[in-house]
Amino acid sequence: MAAEIDKKVAEELWGHVFTTDSESFINEIFPLKPETHGFVQSDILDHLHAQNQLSDEGWVGLSPKPSNENAMYGPFTNACNAIRLACKEKCNMQTSIQWYDRHSKAPKSVDKDAADIRPDIIASLVLDDDHDNNVLTLVDDNIRAARQEEKEAADAAVSASATVSPTSGSGGTQPSNQGDKTERLIDIWWQRVHCLVELKVQNDVKSTYEATRQLFSYMRQVFREQINRRFVIGLALCGSHMTVWLCDKAGVIGTSTPFNIHQNPELFIRVIAGMSLMRYEELGWDTTMRIVPPNTDYRNALYSWDPIMLKNTVTSPYQMRWAIEMPSRDGSGRRETFLTLKALSLLRSEVMYGRGSVVWAVCKADDPPGPQRRIYVLKQCARPSTSAAEGYFYKLAKDDETGGGGAQVGTLYSYEDVSIPHYPAKALESLRAAHTGERSSDQDANKKRPRDETTELLLQIACNDANTVKKIMSSLFLPSKRIFTRTLIEPYGWPVKFFKDRLELLVCLRDAIKAHRFMYRRGVLHRDVSTGNILICPLAGDAENTAGRLFDLDYGKQAKAVQNIKVTHTEASSDDVEDVERITKRRHAAGIERAAVERLLSFFPEDPYRCISYVDAFLGRPPKLLPSPLKYADIGLLSEEEAASMPKFDTHEFQRMHRTGTGPFMSSELAVQLRNFGSGRLAHDSIHDMESIMWVLIFLCCTRDGPGGSRRKEFGENFSTSEYRILQAVVYSFFEAPIEVMGARKQGLFSSDDKSKMDEWLLANFHDYFTPLKPLVRKWFEILFIGYQYRIYETIHDQFLKAIEEAIEKERRRGPEENAEIRKATDAELERRRIDLEKLRMSPCGVYTESSEGSSSSTLLQNDQSPSRPLSKSDRALFPTELAGEPVQDDPFKDTSQLEHRQPELKKAKTEATSKRAAKRAAG
Repeated sequence: MAAEIDKKVAEELWGHVFTTDSESFINEIFPLKPETHGFVQSDILDHLHAQNQLSDEGWVGLSPKPSNENAMYGPFTNACNAIRLACKEKCNMQTSIQWYDRHSKAPKSVDKDAADIRPDIIASLVLDDDHDNNVLTLVDDNIRAARQEEKEAADAAVSASATVSPTSGSGGTQPSNQGDKTERLIDIWWQRVHCLVELKVQNDVKSTYEATRQLFSYMRQVFREQINRRFVIGLALCGSHMTVWLCDKAGVIGTSTPFNIHQNPELFIRVIAGMSLMRYEELGWDTTMRIVPPNTDYRNALYSWDPIMLKNTVTSPYQMRWAIEMPSRDGSGRRETFLTLKALSLLRSEVMYGRGSVVWAVCKADDPPGPQRRIYVLKQCARPSTSAAEGYFYKLAKDDETGGGGAQVGTLYSYEDVSIPHYPAKALESLRAAHTGERSSDQDANKKRPRDETTELLLQIACNDANTVKKIMSSLFLPSKRIFTRTLIEPYGWPVKFFKDRLELLVCLRDAIKAHRFMYRRGVLHRDVSTGNILICPLAGDAENTAGRLFDLDYGKQAKAVQNIKVTHTEASSDDVEDVERITKRRHAAGIERAAVERLLSFFPEDPYRCISYVDAFLGRPPKLLPSPLKYADIGLLSEEEAASMPKFDTHEFQRMHRTGTGPFMSSELAVQLRNFGSGRLAHDSIHDMESIMWVLIFLCCTRDGPGGSRRKEFGENFSTSEYRILQAVVYSFFEAPIEVMGARKQGLFSSDDKSKMDEWLLANFHDYFTPLKPLVRKWFEILFIGYQYRIYETIHDQFLKAIEEAIEKERRRGPEENAEIRKATDAELERRRIDLEKLRMSPCGVYTESSEGSSSSTLLQNDQSPSRPLSKSDRALFPTELAGEPVQDDPFKDTSQLEHRQPELKKAKTEATSKRAAKRAAG
């Protein structure tokens, strides 16, 4: 899986790797001073010379021109530890670490989603830096022993299954949980890592690229395991030349010029000394969160580098309980401690550029266990400095007495931008501001190159005769700044995929639409609707009595002005008005109000007859017979006064398009960055989020088999892909493929007046349980189709709500469920909820329980984006379409190939052959 990690690293860091002046970088990140650290460089140099570790030619034992990597590991590790020991004798040590050669001792994970990667050398947290106390060695030994036990258990299972009769009905010995033990130990191994080193023999372009590529993969793994890590430092040594790199959620920044550690030992000493002499928080650790050891309470919370925690061998990221302070709700400035009870989503913690959001269920630390305990949701992320804090948007969502949707938005308790004492925020900001990269002279500043051309090398490296790295960056982006933020909200709930029946599913989607409308009318656009942020929340702690809530406003966008925006339009001629009135009256005997005609003509000033086409499409054929003249609302319009009070998200600030949202549920237009009909400026607006809600429903109907969130059996390992290729091809193409492919497939549904493809390829693959919901999806699709075609969607919330309210009423009239299996699934889901709530309310603080959930599990707030099993090349060959995007004979999506021809760069990026070539080039 190392190749998968490399791919993710390349995708995340594309355009977000920068370099700056080497000496400036090292002095800013390692600002060692005599008065604060007791660091006097000449004293360290003299001590190393006296200890015969350093000579006039360089570091003793470390060849300037090593013959192979094996000749580098031991001597380099010894040099690092020699510097550490010199600092211990001469300076003020702040951090307890040791340097270890681990090039052949990487923990091989049993987790199929984890990378089998091996840092050459690491600086590890230790109990006592006076001598090698073998903490890491002990973990290594435990991992090896666990792997051996796992192998023996697997061999025994194979042997037992071989003796089982094919007709006995038994599947043989069940797999043991030994793999869980191994995975926990691997978590512990990575939680000790303080600094990473990658070595290469040669100092050339290829070696530099390979060293940094591997180093970045290790950094990603550190973020995956260390939830309390804000940045990670890594060193790349190619021959005798070193570069220093730092990764945080704003990407990677490093030294522009490699320095020779033999010819310039002072810089090398400063880097290695800094890793021991500086505070933990100055080296990327978060001191605003502490771990509660097992069987204690939050008053005994400790940092992860405390000796007690380093001796602990039972914690993993999903089992750790953190004590975290937040502002009180009353705004008095008082601080309250909250205790994490359960990790809801940690998978995004590993991202190297992005928000890196992690989410827990928490309670007030001093709330005793019991039914009265309130459960909150705590979310932390690194938001862009240009984005408003999520908590700010929640503040706008005050309870709405009119029932307009405010109650359906998550309720804010408190939020804050986290300030970590001694964290080098200003240093990082100034270094990024002074990065050495420049935009390529032959690159259009306003135009992006096709993705496949820029990702063939993650790092664009040029070396001169002195082996200087001139730039390791993309010419398309500028460095960004991110602000670490925590948001505390309530109530606690479960993702919409855990619905107990169709009615609850519909009610929750309805409530989410109400919440979206509420926020939209207050000038906030959500922009990230998915299965993970529409929650089923218990009312008054009742697992059966629930309501829907819309959460996760961190991608929200606020309109500049919400009120008194004049609706400007060309004044309609009296002839045009009369023509529209006359033709409309032929179709609708009651006619149409003149004010509605004038408002309608403002959308089509150059083509008044398009007004007639729109009215016909909106009212349907045969048209609805209305007793009175058509008003604004009858044809999906707001009055001019109402329209003036609505927020505008298509102003100049929103012209600069970028994708926002969760891939599988992203709207067709945003995914491919093209309008579904015609051309023109594209801005994220309400219609795109409503389309996302439709995709949430379609996704669930295609991938679930009923209540409780269970996946359809067709996605299991035991079901032949050839037998279920249509379903799997549809789910892959619309929800799992690269974003451009998903967008092309979705946009293909809107590419012509033939709307049958929605029925033929999506509705036809609904599980039988969801058949009653097909009319709703058809109606929503029709609403979207007309909205996109005519670019009129100012009442789209109301239209969606009207359709789903009708579906809810039909579902209520349907009566009790008659299918016994479905009733059983509903009962099982309700029982799961009751157990979940009981554990959260009754769990004693600091008591760790074994959990079946791990870093590869589907957690409660995790976006479920991959419902089907991994597909092999042979699997894909059986599909009726080549899923990489090339149309073939009998391609069920062949009509969308015309769309792809409009975007040759997308088609090129989607072909499997191009992907292979890019991967080959990236491998060096």
